[in-house]
Amino acid sequence: MPSAPIRTRESHRRRHIFFASLVFLILLIIAFAWLNPYLDAASVLLRVENPNAAGLLARHDTNRVETSLVTFSTTVRPVRARYYIPVGVAKPAAMIVLHGVHHLGIDEPRLVNFSQALASHGVLVMTPELTTLADYHIEPGGIDVIGGSAQELKRQAGADSVSMLGLSFAGSLALLAAADPKYANDISVVASIGGYEDLGRVLRYFATNSIVGPNGDRFQLPAHEYGMLVVAYSHPEDFFSSEDLPVAREALREQLYENVNAAKALANRLSPPGRTLMEELLANKTGVLSADLLAALRKHQADAEAVSPAGKLSTITADVFLAHGAGDNVIPPTETEWLAREVPREHLEAVLISPVISHVEVGGKASFADQWRLVHFMKEFLADSALKARTSHGLKLPAARLQAPATR
Repeated sequence: MPSAPIRTRESHRRRHIFFASLVFLILLIIAFAWLNPYLDAASVLLRVENPNAAGLLARHDTNRVETSLVTFSTTVRPVRARYYIPVGVAKPAAMIVLHGVHHLGIDEPRLVNFSQALASHGVLVMTPELTTLADYHIEPGGIDVIGGSAQELKRQAGADSVSMLGLSFAGSLALLAAADPKYANDISVVASIGGYEDLGRVLRYFATNSIVGPNGDRFQLPAHEYGMLVVAYSHPEDFFSSEDLPVAREALREQLYENVNAAKALANRLSPPGRTLMEELLANKTGVLSADLLAALRKHQADAEAVSPAGKLSTITADVFLAHGAGDNVIPPTETEWLAREVPREHLEAVLISPVISHVEVGGKASFADQWRLVHFMKEFLADSALKARTSHGLKLPAARLQAPATR
């Protein structure tokens, strides 16, 4: 007779163990569901910092990526672009990633790395070539190329709208495209990494090494040497005589392309005044040229305003994410503070100024808290993109068109 109570107690104990195990399993599933998007974001950032990164985090939830080089038409010009296609992902988010001011354009290694990392986590990425930015010119036509690229990706992937991530100067052009009524229905999420609000103010920073934020705080740091070169290359006629102009333009281009010896050889072909000026530019003697630069900027103020988001973002309807490097001496972080004031509050999803970012690169020395904030920013951006820019069928291109990124 005493065996019945013993069996009852044993049965209760087993039920308690079962329910405790079930609760633990449910909590574990919930914890993983919460943590998994952060692991994805951390993996993307880790692979952006180091494309050869190994280990569980770098490989977390990744898939194979195929690429395809294509050309499509826009209202401005034919556009060369590369797709990064996540293999085995049925309905990926559709995202455009825009390169900054760099002569390699869509073949720039950091852009290729970033796009590969995003696609390896299930994002369908298109990188259109902005030929004006690749030639170190920031012009209004780039806005329509970006908008046309959004329409092309949306059509090809069967998406209701696309997400967009613009690096450096392209971040500001992306915001202008998203705010343009012609493209507002095509772009639902836009992130600017290291962008500007007022191009004229940034160009003046190149001449003065000082810039003021919206709160009156002054950011003072020697400007990156390439800023002055970009200004001189954009309008060499403001600095060089008509006789020196063709050679001066070529010398500046070679310097921007990091062909230093070629630039010096070309400088020797200039007239004595032109040679002196070019040597000062190549040696980054900005103090000597700051007055000339400021005069040139005043002459082209209207051109800078045409490609500045200042005063033009009040009607934007896309979700906006803004990030900037705390020590950026190409486009100072005060510009993102200005941008945050331009975007309507209901559409401003996140603002991050971080020591982890150096202009558009990641991997700077920072605390765990700083690293976590960057991971959270990326997680939120990816989640919003997955929600609002999901495709209906992904992208299927003929196998013959698939190829690895080119180098030049």
